Amino acid sequence: MLKFLEVLNEKTNNTYKDIKLVGVIYDNEVDNIILKFLYNSDSFTDEDKETIKKCFIEYIPFDYDRVVVKAKKSYLDAKIVQTEVYKYMITYYKTLNSVFTIDNVVTSGDEKELVIKISLPKFHYDFLKSKDFENELYEYLNLIFFGNFNIQLIALDTESNFENILIASAEQMQESIGDLDFEPVEIKYNKVTNIQKFLGRNEINGHPMQLKSIDRPYETLEIAGKISFFTEKSFVKNKDEKGNEVKRIYYSFMLSDDSGKFNCVYFPTKTDADKAKQLADGDEVILTGSVEEFNGRLNYKVMAVSMCKLIQEEKPKVVEEKPVLEQKIEYVKEPKDKYYYVQPERYIDFSQSDMFGAGEEISDYLMTHDVVMFDLETTGLDATKNQIIEIGAVKIHKGKIYETFEVLVRPEALNKNDKKSKDEPDIYIPDEIVNITHITDDMVRDCPTIDKVLPDFYKFAYGCTLMAYNIDFDYRFLSHAGLKLGYVFDNIQIDALLLARQHVVGAKNFKLGNICKMLGISLENAHRAVHDAVAAAEVVIKLNKYLSEYDPS
Repeated sequence: MLKFLEVLNEKTNNTYKDIKLVGVIYDNEVDNIILKFLYNSDSFTDEDKETIKKCFIEYIPFDYDRVVVKAKKSYLDAKIVQTEVYKYMITYYKTLNSVFTIDNVVTSGDEKELVIKISLPKFHYDFLKSKDFENELYEYLNLIFFGNFNIQLIALDTESNFENILIASAEQMQESIGDLDFEPVEIKYNKVTNIQKFLGRNEINGHPMQLKSIDRPYETLEIAGKISFFTEKSFVKNKDEKGNEVKRIYYSFMLSDDSGKFNCVYFPTKTDADKAKQLADGDEVILTGSVEEFNGRLNYKVMAVSMCKLIQEEKPKVVEEKPVLEQKIEYVKEPKDKYYYVQPERYIDFSQSDMFGAGEEISDYLMTHDVVMFDLETTGLDATKNQIIEIGAVKIHKGKIYETFEVLVRPEALNKNDKKSKDEPDIYIPDEIVNITHITDDMVRDCPTIDKVLPDFYKFAYGCTLMAYNIDFDYRFLSHAGLKLGYVFDNIQIDALLLARQHVVGAKNFKLGNICKMLGISLENAHRAVHDAVAAAEVVIKLNKYLSEYDPS
């Protein structure tokens, strides 16, 4: 849409050279397109909005009455810039998520120049410095703000120093701006069982965060607890042809777990409207949705609801542990010159020769980007506690599956204190995981560990777009394992599940098996990593014409 600004200024003799287009939003509820601008001049009149609307519908044909132009005066507010920097970093550098909070970003200054100090562990500092990150961030901020920025990356030698500096920064800020409720939040998760899908299309993974751990907005997050104060409400959405008010029903309620409470709101679709009324106080539920900030307060917007049973955890016994010496991790910039433990194999499937027959074209994205579709099998759902036991991946080159990467991984030994007897094996795959994946302890006992395997997968995926079916889950494990070994997977990422949700019409659910069935794709040996990766890759190839919509470049 930056091209539109060029067209606008060509038609108006650079009248709007000092405005910035910061958002283009399609509101499918009312079928409107909203253009959001920032301006730095004395005023932005209704006449200006009309001029922009007329130019826009010439540029992109659309109903004039359904184009909305919004504009606000640009102020170089330190708090707003701080939030934008934080959002940028965790969006485009996902490996920071586990070690980075908004308090890592400290902003100070005035309208003339804003100083932005970003504190990072040494490992991440070296990585961002190698990418000339300061200039990259400066260019991004200049797209949405008016002003000068002095961006400074600060390297921290150890994790303990890192935490101390954050606390010191918070104390300094408190002295300068007054009240500041700063308390480092430890992220914890609830345990649930008996999950039963109730309403909404979004998938639920069964890994809800404790409510007390939520201290910032999240694009997608699961939570669980007990419902109270369940209330039906409504607002005026628009008016019909006769001028009568059309109301939209929604529900608000409080969700509580052992750690705290959270305000939730749910806007049901027409198909879920009747079922939503069945929710009641006292129901134990697990939700998926987004955490959003309104008027300085965090609220939870519900996208899907499942019934569940909350598991009350006993407080663990305190065991004194010996201090662990800190291990310095060096950032790996380039892949190794050859594969050592896993040799990719050429993929041969004669049906691919007809994949793009009958005049069907390969999209520009697949012609210009190699894609690695990967799938992981793990010992559980928590990337910080559970481990990878299989990596399966395929490489798509010029619209066809070209290579496969497949390996079983031996998980690291359990804590000796967790063993029931000295004869019990060090490795352990839970029974429920064995039932799903059919991977047993005996199968992985003599396999390479993740520190041997990951360098080969890094080489396989280097320079490629990373894709997975529900990529958030697989990427959490990949990123966590990579950071321990110095490998940063900062590849472009696209979620194949999102692609299917938006472009497979009429699906009752979006599980990989169902989508494959609808698209005529065979899914054999489901829940083994490489077979799932092949199936997901074929889904992407079938839907390849839509990939340009997800291209962030």
